[in-house]
Amino acid sequence: MRFGRSDSDVNVLIDNGAYTMRNVGDIAMLQACVDRIRTRYPDCSVSVLTSCPELLELFCPGTKAIHPAGRDAWYAPKRVTAKMENAFGRSLSKILLAVEGAYRTYAPRIFDHHLKLSYANNHLMQRRIEEYRIAFLSANMVVAAGGGYLNDLNPIQTENTLRMISDAKKRNSRTALFGQGLGPMRNEKLLMYLKNACRPPSVVALREGLSGVSLLRTLGLDIHETLVTGDDSIEMSFNSLPEELGSDLGISLRKIGYSGLTEEHLKSIRDLLKTLQQALSTEIVPIPISLNEWEDDASVLSKLCEGHLQQSSEHCEIHSPQQAIRLAGRCRLVISGTYHASVFAMSQGIPALCLYASEYYHDKLKGLQSQFGIGCELVDLNSPNFEELIYDTATNLWNESEKLRTGLLKQATCQIEQSLAAYQRLLDS
Repeated sequence: MRFGRSDSDVNVLIDNGAYTMRNVGDIAMLQACVDRIRTRYPDCSVSVLTSCPELLELFCPGTKAIHPAGRDAWYAPKRVTAKMENAFGRSLSKILLAVEGAYRTYAPRIFDHHLKLSYANNHLMQRRIEEYRIAFLSANMVVAAGGGYLNDLNPIQTENTLRMISDAKKRNSRTALFGQGLGPMRNEKLLMYLKNACRPPSVVALREGLSGVSLLRTLGLDIHETLVTGDDSIEMSFNSLPEELGSDLGISLRKIGYSGLTEEHLKSIRDLLKTLQQALSTEIVPIPISLNEWEDDASVLSKLCEGHLQQSSEHCEIHSPQQAIRLAGRCRLVISGTYHASVFAMSQGIPALCLYASEYYHDKLKGLQSQFGIGCELVDLNSPNFEELIYDTATNLWNESEKLRTGLLKQATCQIEQSLAAYQRLLDS
């Protein structure tokens, strides 16, 4: 054991990728991460990258908020050496980057001093840089908590997260990437950072064994050292398991660029929901996952169910993972274009019909299907007959839901055990 004689010697820095704390799936994974570490080290200090300290305190009481802008400034290219480049020309650009990297790694306090000088008129940024420096340099455990944020869609965030993990290893801190849904990733610079971050002794745990494993294999990493654990929020959902299947039909969708969902898709799905509601004699339960204003699931679902659809009396606005889990638990089937609505359903033995219209969501949901197997079906919204596929698959899953329940719960149990084992590997190292 590398730590001292008491839990108070353990300082943990966590990046969960969702800094606004407005996605209940990401919050559930962060809560799992914090709870599991604290179970082993009850008196440890935990810092979390977030832009919303009040929400962090609500969901993970007693943790310390570190604004991600401080970390992003820490890795901003040539912020410290910009004046030297202006003086000597861009021909020295690569050399200056190397010098800056060396200072950051081997003389972090000197680097921090010059970095803050570059923000001489921005005291707020200076304070955020200082808070990050202290949290990072004092951390003897640095963790990327579960999520789907390491990809080409978020290049700056992905780069800075991976560089933080790699730099922590250089300082002999324990490092881990838990419950990760990697990719899509084709950016060569990001692939290099991913390879460095995932090299031993980092503990690497993926939430699916398809695209993520394939990506690491192409980087030449030993995939036998990689754990496939499922999503870290499964345990929370499983622990809310209802005594019997519900009678409602859940729906969860997200309309944003990376989802590929269009207004035409929404119109067709709206009509399909009306038909399914009548055929199955059920109520519609909207299950929003993201409450971020730029991807507000609740607004999309409200419009989808507006008017002639009879929906659950419980408003679809939610504020916590537990609320979303309870909504999923009332259902007999969940039709979902969001990852965690599907996870919350299947972890409670409820089948999920997963809809996708982009490569990003195909990879996420195909990986989810590989983890749960039967009881998880996919429909491509770009298929010419997707309406027919949704109707036929939904009615079949609805009718077979009782038979599917045992298998889904068995897979959930296996993934919980694998996820806990991954954390144990880090905590025992």
